[in-house]
Amino acid sequence: MTLEKTEDWQRLGQAVVARRVELGMKTRQSFAAAAFMSERVLAEIEKARRSNYDPATIARLEQALRWPFGTARSIVAGDAEPPSGPPPSPRVNTGNALDRLAALLDPRGPLDLQARTALETALEALASLAEAQASPEICRP
Repeated sequence: MTLEKTEDWQRLGQAVVARRVELGMKTRQSFAAAAFMSERVLAEIEKARRSNYDPATIARLEQALRWPFGTARSIVAGDAEPPSGPPPSPRVNTGNALDRLAALLDPRGPLDLQARTALETALEALASLAEAQASPEICRP
């Protein structure tokens, strides 16, 4: 995707920063990981450092921002304003996941000590990540 006007790419960069913060990803690092792109490329988009990106990169960006396909091109072309408002809530069906986890963590359950310890470590890391994303943090553009 290549268009020439720097100010159009600046508009896209500002929209990307605003949307990722709105989605709760206050750092480039967390968003870049979610979008399967490097922090360097994300920084280039956000700061309008260049105007030529692989269409797959833009598609991953739009998907991670929960924007419809083609939104970035429309913003750069000046045909559309960035979508605003709360992002669609992903529906999570946990079913009986907590009961299943409890059964797996039970010393009498099907997992051996090594697997149970690994699962506990993973759950602790997941809880820490969730707490970190929920806590106030200084926004790094």
